[in-house]
Amino acid sequence: MVRVAICEDDKYFQNKENELLKSYFEKNKIDHDIQIFESGNELLRNYRNEYNIIFLDISLEGMDGIEIARQLREKQASAYIVFLTAYVEYCLEAYKVDAHRYLLKNDENLQHKMYECMDSIMRKIS
Repeated sequence: MVRVAICEDDKYFQNKENELLKSYFEKNKIDHDIQIFESGNELLRNYRNEYNIIFLDISLEGMDGIEIARQLREKQASAYIVFLTAYVEYCLEAYKVDAHRYLLKNDENLQHKMYECMDSIMRKIS
């Protein structure tokens, strides 16, 4: 089973990410569990070491996605972290926390890029 955490405070993108991931997993017949967190504090408070993939926004109330990723790396170095954000200017910071990918919310090819990202991760997990 692939376990995914989504940390996103915007309801629209919570739903969009969740639906894209569900569609990907169902299309590929992959057993999955997706948990949604509305803030970095909520994710860190309820964090389980069993997440394989963590999708993070950059702009979150209280703590930005880069800081959340730093703290997650202290808890579990093996999770694949994917930033899904509207802020291109943080992409170089993502390398410092060993992010797998940095995707932009406003990309017209978001579904394709999300599936490509998931294919890359699934090849490594399998």
